[in-house]
Parts: sequence; structure tokens; C-alpha cells
Amino acid sequence: MTESFAWRGSISTGFRAPTVGQANLVDVTSAFDDDGNLVNNATLPPTHPASVTLGADPLEPETALNFTGGPVFNIGDVGFTIDYYRIEMQDRISLTRQADLTDEQRADLIAQGAPGAAAIRTVRYFANDFDTTTQGIDFVTDYNTDHFGGETNFTLAATWNDTSVESVTSSGIDTKRINQIERNLPEFRGILTAQHGWDSWQFLARLRYYDSFLEYHADWVGWPIEAGSRTLMDAELGYTLKRGMRLVAGAQNLFDTYPTENPHARSSGARYPDSSPYGFSGGFYYLKVSLNLP
Repeated sequence: MTESFAWRGSISTGFRAPTVGQANLVDVTSAFDDDGNLVNNATLPPTHPASVTLGADPLEPETALNFTGGPVFNIGDVGFTIDYYRIEMQDRISLTRQADLTDEQRADLIAQGAPGAAAIRTVRYFANDFDTTTQGIDFVTDYNTDHFGGETNFTLAATWNDTSVESVTSSGIDTKRINQIERNLPEFRGILTAQHGWDSWQFLARLRYYDSFLEYHADWVGWPIEAGSRTLMDAELGYTLKRGMRLVAGAQNLFDTYPTENPHARSSGARYPDSSPYGFSGGFYYLKVSLNLP
């Protein structure tokens, strides 16, 4: 629109076809029920007669409608980009809960000649089960300036992200799964980076912020981990010698920050949430030597 201001955006559609495993998986496991009886629990294709009896339909592709747009502009030496995005997904595929076959349903399946019907107690299958909407805002700004006899670049990248489950068509998605989909990633994240070069010296410092998130440990609703927000710092110092050799000392997660500890670790063994977006290994420190040959 002008030399310092512009708009950008896109609209697109997408799809994901069901996998061969989702459409054709046959798996039967034996387990004890609440009364101590050994029973067979089956995962069957949605086209299997037992699945159809319980209401299954053939799988359809997952579909998506995507939109993004926002301004790009400069104010003096500072550049900005702000992008809003929205992703609407329909007919997402998930595994239903185990459903009991009644004696009448089992007898009817045996009469139809359905394979294995006589020995199966419960059935589950993959289904086009739920719709979601993901939306967010990405903000990036950068600034170059001269300080301390060299050039310094500052970059700030921040994002807000929200996912919501809009509708559910079967019993495969329960409250636990909905919470995992909606809250397993931080809602806000931000990265502030400063890079400075002075003669043969190079310095980098980076702050990373992650908002809180939720994980159900061991995939059980009774063991929630409400992980708090964290701020991590990275740093790197480099020196370039005259003959093209570069020496670097650095650290990722300089202050050895960890996620919120799992309050159920004594029962399941894992000390930290597996889905932590910044890991759970603490600080990483390194030395590097590189050589650029002419």
C-alpha cells in the first residue's frame, strides 16, 4: 500500500485421508472384566459388521479451512509483522470408547457369519468424531542499532494460540481428551533475542517465555499436571580468529530451569510432564570450534 506499509493474507483448504491402519485395523486383546472374567476386547474396522451394528460409518477424510492475514510495516528502523490465523478442521478422526455387544447383537452377528463375533465382548473403532477451531496471533518485531562500537539486533516474537473443540459426534472424545486438546500447549509464548557483533566478537542472549499448560499423566484423568509458566535464558559468546577459525561457548537454558514436577511421580515414575514444550532435561552447555577453509 505504501513503501512502509503492506497487507498480506491467504485462504486455503486441506484434507487428510484416513490411514490404512485407521480404516482396516483388527486387534483383539484379552483382559479381565470387573467380575474377574477373561473377555476379548476388539478394535475393528468401521466397516466390520460388529462396528456397523454399533453405529459406525465408513471413514471420510478430515478437512480444513485455513485463513491468515495481517499488516507488515516499518516505523523508522523498527519493523513489525502482525498475523492473525484461523484453522477450522472438520471430521477429525479418533478412536471410540469400548462398547459392549448385547447378547442379541452378538447372536445376530453370528447369524451373519461375522468373523470372531462369538468371542468378542466389546468393540471400538475409528470414527470421524469431532471438529476443532484453532486461532491465534503472531507478532514479530526487529530493531537494528549501533551500540558499544558494534551492531546490535533485537528481535521479539510473541504468539497467542487457542484451540477449542466445537462439536463431538460420538463417545470417543471425553472431558479428559477435550482438555488435552485445548490446554496441552501454552496459550502464550514469547522470545526476545539480542545479538551483538563487535570486531571479532559475537554475543547472543535470548529469553524464552512459556505459559502454563495441562497434561494428564499416564493418560489418566485422575493424574492431572497443572504445569506453571516458565522463563528460560540462552546465551552464546563467540570469537573469530584471523584464519577463519571460530570459538564458541554457549548455553541453552542457562539457569537450569525445569517444568513443574509431576505430583504423581511416586505412582508412575515420570518426574516431569512428557509434553513440556521446552523439554525436561534442564540446562545444556557447549563449546564449539569451527573452521572456514578458503
